[in-house]
Amino acid sequence: MNKLFLSIAILSAVVTMSSCKKELADKSDDVEAVKDISVVEEESTEDLLNVLTNEEDLLVGEYNQTVAKENIEVFNRINSFSAWSQVSTIDFTTEKGTGITKLYYNKELQVDKIVVRKYDTEQQSLDVYYLSDGKLVLVINQGLVYNANPNSKEFNKEESEYTKDCNYFHDGKLFAIMSNLDCGAPFAEDYVRTVEKDILEEVKKLIP
Repeated sequence: MNKLFLSIAILSAVVTMSSCKKELADKSDDVEAVKDISVVEEESTEDLLNVLTNEEDLLVGEYNQTVAKENIEVFNRINSFSAWSQVSTIDFTTEKGTGITKLYYNKELQVDKIVVRKYDTEQQSLDVYYLSDGKLVLVINQGLVYNANPNSKEFNKEESEYTKDCNYFHDGKLFAIMSNLDCGAPFAEDYVRTVEKDILEEVKKLIP
């Protein structure tokens, strides 16, 4: 009888050890899978600029604070909306790299928002256009000039040159430009009109 109990005990111990080894092996496989996923995500991450959705991220000067209130209301309304009738994505190439455009259509099939990203070896940019009833209301341009190749150890986002411009429109006309690189004073009228022309021409190309 003692031999029988001894045999059962040994068999039970072997089964338990095998089960533990299998469990450890399964967990080891899980850890390896997670590592592989994280590597893939790192390699596919190239968007270093985020679409701004908070009112606090906008640049507003004292001289245009009152007038820009309506623009900010449109900015908040569009960013809080998610039930788009259609989102059209267009890939394109530039002389120095690649890009992607996304057009967001409302229920009337008008474009309310355009997001344009451009990438090349030295920098990337993000331009977001906000429209209301087919007219431009606000254009936010962001740019990041790399301090080193983004895939190198020397790359540091904080040490790269970041720019942000907020262009405010009223009745289809640009009335204020705010930049994180200026002192907050109004730009010269000639410069404002040149920027206005460039933006309006670009929007005509973006919307089919």
